[in-house]
Amino acid sequence: MATARNVGFLARRQVTAEQFLERLAAVRIDRSHGARAPHKPLLLLLALGRVGLGPESRLIPYETADERFKELWEDFGRPGAPPRVHYPFGRLRNDDRLWEIPEESQLSTGRSEDLRVSEAKGLGITGGFRQDVHDLLSSDADLVSRTAHQILTEHFPPSIHQDIVEAVRLAAGPSSHGLDEPMPRRGRKVREYTPRDSRFRRDVLEA
Repeated sequence: MATARNVGFLARRQVTAEQFLERLAAVRIDRSHGARAPHKPLLLLLALGRVGLGPESRLIPYETADERFKELWEDFGRPGAPPRVHYPFGRLRNDDRLWEIPEESQLSTGRSEDLRVSEAKGLGITGGFRQDVHDLLSSDADLVSRTAHQILTEHFPPSIHQDIVEAVRLAAGPSSHGLDEPMPRRGRKVREYTPRDSRFRRDVLEA
């Protein structure tokens, strides 16, 4: 049975919308090659697109993230840079309680080291927003919209915002189109992605 002291402690740990947006703004982005690398922003948007699907979609299997990320990177990544999802998948753990890998104790690499691809696949690791962050986003559709707008504004040119929103299939609620379905194969135009909720896309773009 929870004591008053424990209840107070849990309440203090509950993240607020503003605290979450502050953490998001503080996410460290690689600038080592003279340009912003959108690895983390793309993975965060991919995870954001899963929020409306329910609690079972909070954690993304590494291999699913790898496949989806490669397709996103081809359209929206930095030209000439390879699509390496193990960078953001592991490094986001260091950004102030936003991301977690439940199987972290099984990994041979620490938080300051990049994941080993063979190990990530072999162990079948998963990753996603921490439970408190996911719960917050799940209960606040407006915050999902604000989050998407903040990431897009900070890291991508306006000309491709709508294409990205459609590509990660952002939606305000569940849909029959699962996020683990394959995206259109390479070579197809980004505008051919089918968004789940046109009103939500409009809200993000007009936020």
